[in-house]
Parts: sequence; C-alpha cells; structure tokens
Amino acid sequence: MKKLAIILLITIFIAFGCTRLPASQETGVKPGEYKSSNILNFEETKTENDKLKRELEQTKVEIQKLKDDYISIARNNDLLVGKLDEAESLLRQLENEGAELPKFVLEETDKNSIINYIKERKSVLSKNFKDIKLVPTEENDNIILFYTVGYGENYNQIFIWEVGKSEPITIDSAFFSKDGNWEWLQQGKYILIDSGKGSIIEKKILDINAMKIVSTFETNSEDIYLFPETSSLLIQKAKTGSSEPIYEIYNFITGEESKLNFEFNDKYLRFNVDSIKNTINFSGTYVDIDNIEYSVKVSMDIDIIKEKYSIKALEELREQNNDIINQEETNLNEEGNE
Repeated sequence: MKKLAIILLITIFIAFGCTRLPASQETGVKPGEYKSSNILNFEETKTENDKLKRELEQTKVEIQKLKDDYISIARNNDLLVGKLDEAESLLRQLENEGAELPKFVLEETDKNSIINYIKERKSVLSKNFKDIKLVPTEENDNIILFYTVGYGENYNQIFIWEVGKSEPITIDSAFFSKDGNWEWLQQGKYILIDSGKGSIIEKKILDINAMKIVSTFETNSEDIYLFPETSSLLIQKAKTGSSEPIYEIYNFITGEESKLNFEFNDKYLRFNVDSIKNTINFSGTYVDIDNIEYSVKVSMDIDIIKEKYSIKALEELREQNNDIINQEETNLNEEGNE
C-alpha cells in the first residue's frame, strides 16, 4: 500500500510537469504574461513617438531658422551688391572728375530765375562730388557770380552771368585747384584768387566789371595789402632758397613794380597794417657784421608811402588809361587814312 502511494505521487508529479508550457525563448515572457507585456510595449512606443514628435518639431524650427537665415543673407547680399554698385558708381564719378564743364542755358533771364536755376543744378551736382557755389555780389544787381566745383583739371572755375543773358561767361584763367581759394580784394570789384599750386603762390586778380583776369603774380607770402581806392598792392615777391624777402609796391593795372628799400636784410621780415594809425609796420631781425642780432621794427605812414612811390587813385589811373587808349585808336585811324 505504501509502495502504491509513492508510485501514484510520482505519476502525478510527472504528469503536472509535462503539461506546463515553458517560457518563450524569443521573448522570455510566459503565456500568461503577454497581456502586461503588450501594455508595457505600447507605453514605450508612445514615449518613443512623443520623443520623435518633439525632435520633428525641433527640426521644423531649425529648418525655419535656416530658411530665415537664408532670406536674411540673401537680403544682406542684395544690400551689399547695392553698396558695391554705389561705390563703383562713385568711383566712376571720381574718375570722371576731369569731365567737361557743365552747360548752363536758360530762357528766363531775370536775376531770380537765374539764381533758382543755379540752385537747382547745384542740388543735383552736390550728390555727385560736384557742386556750384554762389558768390554774393550785393553791390552789383546786374550779374550773378558763381563757380563750379569738381570739374576739369583746375577743379574750380568761375563764371559771371549777366542778367538778361541766356547763358553765363566762363572767365578765362579764373580757376583754382582743390588747395586754392578766393577772397574779395575790393568788395564787389576785384577778387583775389589763390591758384593753390606749388610752394610759390600764384595769385590772380579778377576784375568783375571787366569780366576778366587783369593781373597774375607770384609770391611766397599770404600777406597782401591793397592801398585804399587804388590798384596798388604791397606784396612780397616770390623768393627761392635762403634769400631775403623783397617787398614791393605792385600795380595790378599797369604792372609797375617799386621795390621797398630797408637798411637791413632779414629773411623773416613780416608786416601788418594798423588801420587806426594809418601805418604799415614791419618787424624782423637784424644781424650786424659782428654777428650781433637785433629785433627791429619799422613803421611807415601809408599816405607818405603813397606820395613817395607815386601811388595814384584808381579812377585817376583809369582816366589816364582811357586817354592812352583813345590816343592809340586815333593814331591807328590816322595811319589807316594815310
């Protein structure tokens, strides 16, 4: 009986062990565990999908950023190209600096129309490294004085436009370089032009009424004095090397020159005008034969200088010149009749 019970237990154990299903070798999950495993895989898949979705959104953002950057670069490139084109245009304008002078022609020839016309031209030229500058001439309502800037080798050219004329007159030789300038020698009548070329200063005098350059001279000094109501100037003649300066009275109408003589020589001699005392004061340094140096000053009365050097009034000089011209014309007519 005891033996039979043991055999029965062994049979039951073997039978139970043979009927139980083993775990899957591929998944390691037993048949009863498949449901919970599917739930776990679904959650993982969802998490992975959410991750991929976020990465996709980030990729879209980056793509949009790249797109925006490309558009920005393209716009900047267009702007850069525009700047380069503008620079090339300005360069061409600079290269064409020696172009011919502009033409001025106008049908309305009253003063206001001429001035407005010049200002309109000026507004265009000023944007292209060129300009037109008006010179005030309150003393003469019959002319408009102006000069162009940036044309030709001479750079600045002076014009005179008479009211009633359809175009201005280009004044021959009335030009100056970039380094030159102009100033009134006598307001409304004479302009002193500094050509601005070289160490020796070339000066020109423009007679507004005659509409021409009436004199050209050279000097090393900017110190120039016009004796009132005359055509005589006190100037320093152009010098070279270490030579002493020579001061002279120069008549820009007749071309006559009269040297001022001093009892001392000084290469640093300078002068200034005292309009209150009516004197011209020279100052400098004098070195004697013993090499002793002295500071010296010379004061000269303007009226005495005018008398000593026979400086004549401008009107008197013009009358004399007119008489000479009339006499020469008479002589020519008499010779022609013969």
